[in-house]
Amino acid sequence: MSRIREHHRLLVMIGLVTSVQIGALMVGTSVSAQTAEGWEIEFTGGFGDLTTAMIWSLAEFDGSLYAGTHSVGGCRVLARGTYPSRSAWGVLVSDGWGDASNLAATSMEEFTYTLVNPITALYVGTLNHTDGGEIWQYNQGVWYPFNAAGFGDSSNYMITDLEAFADKLFAGTANSTTGAEIWNFSGITWYSAMTGGFGNSANSRISSLETFNGKLYASTLEPGGGEIWESPDGFNWSRAIPDGLLDDSGSIGVNALASAGGALYALVDGLNGLRVWQIAPGTPIQVSTSGFGDSLNDTNGTMVSFGDELYVGTQNMATGAQIWRLRGGTWTKENTNGFIDSYNSVALAMAVFDDRLVVGTINTAEGAELWRLPVILADGFESGGFQGWDLAAP
Repeated sequence: MSRIREHHRLLVMIGLVTSVQIGALMVGTSVSAQTAEGWEIEFTGGFGDLTTAMIWSLAEFDGSLYAGTHSVGGCRVLARGTYPSRSAWGVLVSDGWGDASNLAATSMEEFTYTLVNPITALYVGTLNHTDGGEIWQYNQGVWYPFNAAGFGDSSNYMITDLEAFADKLFAGTANSTTGAEIWNFSGITWYSAMTGGFGNSANSRISSLETFNGKLYASTLEPGGGEIWESPDGFNWSRAIPDGLLDDSGSIGVNALASAGGALYALVDGLNGLRVWQIAPGTPIQVSTSGFGDSLNDTNGTMVSFGDELYVGTQNMATGAQIWRLRGGTWTKENTNGFIDSYNSVALAMAVFDDRLVVGTINTAEGAELWRLPVILADGFESGGFQGWDLAAP
């Protein structure tokens, strides 16, 4: 799973946006206007609240799509059903679970554990600079607090990623004081799996956790390059790539990890733009040009897999976020910059839901937006049912 670093400049800008309140828990039906390039607008205007400038996390759970936001007054969590029903978005959390310090819902993961009977639930992590990042469990329509804020240390101010691995739920943190941490829950309580930034306090954030070939991988943000670590059990860690391999004087570290087509990929920031590396199997190798040929595709990015294909979303503060697809060793640009709006500056969250690629943006001028695209399969047909097939598809 993949997540990007907190963008401090944008957070400052968000505070200048005028609030537009909504009075109901249902925020309307989806917009279905389709662009010439095949993308459809799922939602604009920050789900009816212009202070919602970021869609930070997306996940599928129990047949619905969930979206977590950064919002003034506390994060929001929203959900909707599958697309043929064109169901309305429902607001499940509107105020950071009653705590405005829960500014953002930063990570989401489905996880099942067994006490007497199996319990399957959605878990949502937060950004909270006051008390520390929190994790909330959503089960059968009810929210439950699921950890001590910051795992008892307010310096763990964000739950950066959540990943189910080896029958445990793992949580990565951001900690600029003593270094990032990793915690795990096995069904009874939380245990520490790593502290102190893997022995380097400059590893201030676990940017991504990803399962690949029976191992858990963790990437970090560290000025100059970042690191990638692997573990067979979530407790014993070793370096997954040689020290210094990803170093770049302009880098903030590794933004995201994702697996696709039997390979593990890392998205790495650099002086000349974001770079995609294939980390495993075999010898690590860079598989994209820097910035996809545009050095302004920099700093932040995210990735998601759909079948054997890898999708990458970028930050581009000049012309708007870009979406790139890797299929069969070839990169293809999948959108017009910023979805025809340069204010959509970052593709902050991506997920696959109902056989569609879904992208959430940062838009500080007009409110966050959510876009969807029927995925064109390798055989040339659209995903998502017979009604979506196009005989003219490439």
